[in-house]
Amino acid sequence: MGNQLRTSYQNDYHKDTRYNTAINNDIVTAVIFRNFSPVLNTQFSLSYSQEKGNSSNSLNEYRISYLTFNPSLTWFFKNKYRISSIFLAQFNNRKGSSAISYLPEKRNGSVYTWSLQSQYRLNSFTSGSLEYSAKSYPNETILHELKMEFRAEL
Repeated sequence: MGNQLRTSYQNDYHKDTRYNTAINNDIVTAVIFRNFSPVLNTQFSLSYSQEKGNSSNSLNEYRISYLTFNPSLTWFFKNKYRISSIFLAQFNNRKGSSAISYLPEKRNGSVYTWSLQSQYRLNSFTSGSLEYSAKSYPNETILHELKMEFRAEL
């Protein structure tokens, strides 16, 4: 058992024809994995991103700085149960034009998402799961979702 640390840097440039924008993104990420025991795993991720974009005319330039914290926890029990939880907190600092600010994840402010999922394996070909998740975006009400699923592989 122990810690694993992974770091990365990514530069991404793409043109989005759907929103008629060109976006350049620089992302620095650090991820720590920790196995407390064979049945309990955690992951902590911290990232910083700078996005620079503009719409079809360069007069609509914007910049967004993102700071994201994303912990998760997975617990296994008796090879039949798995419970996992994920939380994401993202803090956006937006400057410049309001281009594509209708996308909730591109707005100035805080974005939060979380989920709790449980899975039960009945046998080698049948399982069931229950998942609750929620999303909170700036200037919007929280969206809650509950899913229940039963699977049988034939």
